[in-house]
Amino acid sequence: MRPRQPEDLPARAWVAGPGGEVAGHVALVRGLRLDCLLRATGLPPEALGGITRLYVDPRFQRLGLARDLLDTAAGAAVDHGLLPVLDVVDDSAPAIALYERAGWHLVGTQPATWADPDGTVPVIRCYVRP
Repeated sequence: MRPRQPEDLPARAWVAGPGGEVAGHVALVRGLRLDCLLRATGLPPEALGGITRLYVDPRFQRLGLARDLLDTAAGAAVDHGLLPVLDVVDDSAPAIALYERAGWHLVGTQPATWADPDGTVPVIRCYVRP
């Protein structure tokens, strides 16, 4: 049997919530292609495990679900030989605080690849978990 390779990782997703109710979710994908992550890590996209779609219903916030979901997805990335990475819009203060409290390192910023309805292009913050 050959060792598991990064390309063996399909997209994965997890949900969490008390009492079987879905209160939050997170996904893991192989290969984020953001310039700020590629420059900062020096790795090819296929070596990056992108944490995406982290969300917790406001009714269930402050229960530790976001941190648990974040840790689960990052752990799965590491288990598959990938460097855990993520990006977040610069004006998402609660998410940024969570990532930085959890030990993620800001490695760069870049303009988003989309524009808001008013035509403003948001700034994306790129993070790596050491």
